[in-house]
Amino acid sequence: MRLLQYLGSNPARTGRSLAIAAAATAAALMVARSLGAQGIDFSYILTAGRMWMAGADPYGPGFAAAGASVLPAGPIGFSYPPNWWIIAVALAAVPGGRELLTWELLNLAAAAAAGLLFVRSARRLQPHSPEWLPYAFLACLFGCGAMANALRLGQTSIVVLLGLALLIQGLTSDRRVPQVLGLCLLLLKPQVGVLFLLLAMTRPRMRGAAAAALAATVVACLPTLFSFGVEGTLASAANFLRNLGAYGKLPWNWPTYMPGMPFLFAAAGARVSPVVAIAVAWLAAEAALRRRRYDADPLGWVADFWLIAVGAVTAIVPLHLYDFVLCVPCLLLLPSLRDRTSASLMLFCVVLVWSANDIARALYLMLGGSTDAFWTATRLEAGLLTAAGISLFAVALRRRARADAMDDDAHFAAGGGGLAAAPALEPFLAANGKASASR
Repeated sequence: MRLLQYLGSNPARTGRSLAIAAAATAAALMVARSLGAQGIDFSYILTAGRMWMAGADPYGPGFAAAGASVLPAGPIGFSYPPNWWIIAVALAAVPGGRELLTWELLNLAAAAAAGLLFVRSARRLQPHSPEWLPYAFLACLFGCGAMANALRLGQTSIVVLLGLALLIQGLTSDRRVPQVLGLCLLLLKPQVGVLFLLLAMTRPRMRGAAAAALAATVVACLPTLFSFGVEGTLASAANFLRNLGAYGKLPWNWPTYMPGMPFLFAAAGARVSPVVAIAVAWLAAEAALRRRRYDADPLGWVADFWLIAVGAVTAIVPLHLYDFVLCVPCLLLLPSLRDRTSASLMLFCVVLVWSANDIARALYLMLGGSTDAFWTATRLEAGLLTAAGISLFAVALRRRARADAMDDDAHFAAGGGGLAAAPALEPFLAANGKASASR
């Protein structure tokens, strides 16, 4: 009873306490999920690491045989880029059959570090955010379906999430090293990292970090050259490209079962390649990040970059459920949204990322649990996640459009753009200023 009276006497304290409890519960759930991980996707990294250690080419035809004891049945090919060499070899060197346990512990540490870095960055961007918001974000991050899916499969998306957190941390603190590390980790998943690298190259403040990250990624690929020689490396590169071509032919990588722009085109009977989707996402993000003055808000461009880049990649580029863990940290930018519609769309996105897999699983069971039911449920999940990505990108575009309108109003009212504030215009400017303040 005293506890209820204590909490009831201060609503802000109550909200913070409930959010902390939710975050702690979600963190415990995340740890429990990692203990029962299947590690299906990690088995590809482990097999590649063992082959690289033995001087063999994991992109060659011997991959399936080399990983027969750990790889799943079916068509097998390694399609991770060669900048995974140092990570894969280090994990393969773990003794005592503890490779998967080590990977899961690294994922848990990466998830915790990413969450704290995002909270720290958001506090720099929005010093007056509600006290409960960071804990609510951590609860959503640790407990969402995308995080559970990544842990269950031993996927790489949590490392990529850490890369995004380091990048945003480096941008908010104006430090180049975290930016470089963040871009390097993002490039471990090229369909995500290439977009961020292209955007970084066209931003003057990020160009140096982008060049350093690109150089570091190239250096990370060099061990294959030292292992195989020039001819062997060229043959390995050809095998890698062949595996990438085969990757899209696997049913779970078909456009009809992956969220993004190709999913929408596939529903209309058309086909769009992932490369085209990445190019469209880059152009869309560049268009959204066009002209904006940040004189009154020096860090405002970081929030714009963060929200627009993540919105573009999740709305347009073909991804899987576990990749949508990148959406959840955008929840921390909720206080910067200027209207209820944008806030509702943001929450809608997070809810879909949290529940899409559960909704699809319920449909699968309702349809009898057959193979056809599985693919029907997978298609539903892809549709829900496509809606989540589009919702987030819509939030980014609405936030930017409203900010641009307010900047233009303020600039015009101050006599900018070469117009003098003539006395005859003063009544109009005064009215315009009131309208701008009301938005």
